[in-house]
Amino acid sequence: MARKHAVHLILIALLLTACERSSLSVDVVGPRDIPGSDCSNELSATENTSPAGQEASGDVDGDGSDDKVTIALDPAGDRGCKSFLVVTARDGDAIYSTAVDPSGVPRSLPAPSLSSLVELNGDPGLEAIVNVEAGASTQFVAAFTLTDRGLEQIAVEGKGPGPFAETGQDLFAFGGSVGHIEGVDCGDNGLVHLVAAIPVGDSAETYRVDHRFFRPDGTKLVLDSSLNATERLSASDLATVPGFSTSPFGSCD
Repeated sequence: MARKHAVHLILIALLLTACERSSLSVDVVGPRDIPGSDCSNELSATENTSPAGQEASGDVDGDGSDDKVTIALDPAGDRGCKSFLVVTARDGDAIYSTAVDPSGVPRSLPAPSLSSLVELNGDPGLEAIVNVEAGASTQFVAAFTLTDRGLEQIAVEGKGPGPFAETGQDLFAFGGSVGHIEGVDCGDNGLVHLVAAIPVGDSAETYRVDHRFFRPDGTKLVLDSSLNATERLSASDLATVPGFSTSPFGSCD
């Protein structure tokens, strides 16, 4: 009877320890257990294919220690299954991945690349910003976050209609030319700030500048339409607008 009581005490202690650990970071599941995408080559690509030549380090899973973040490529993969975001945590003890661009839409960039690791949604762990597409003068990034379901792309709700409608729904545009400029950055109170400028009339001396603000909600960014704003600025003042003067999400923590 004493032995059974001791076993029960040990089991309770183990359960308490597990609960304490799970409260410190996101309880995540990686592709070794559940694939992050529907790509049949995800496991082999992330294990056997060389990274795209880029690597970043930061706490993505929220446990207080740095993780390694890379892009793995598989040129022989099906459309939408040629590139994968890979997070290697705890010295290789856990690996999480997902397809970078599962839409399979033809892109101008030869391959995605890492842009940065930033804090976007207030949850434990950093988000990964990935360069996905580039036009003649405008570039586009996607944001990924780690949840208890694995790596997920952050969705954006409420971008259109308006000057942001042409950007892919879950992509963020930055850069441009005298005819159209876009940017994205972190705003006050944890908001994400999208901004676009279009010249007024035939000259490029005065611009109409539209601002949209999005509130993080788990794996989504949701428009707060009460904060929509429009102003007119001279071309020389555009550099003072958040999002135009930095890289995408450049001032995020």
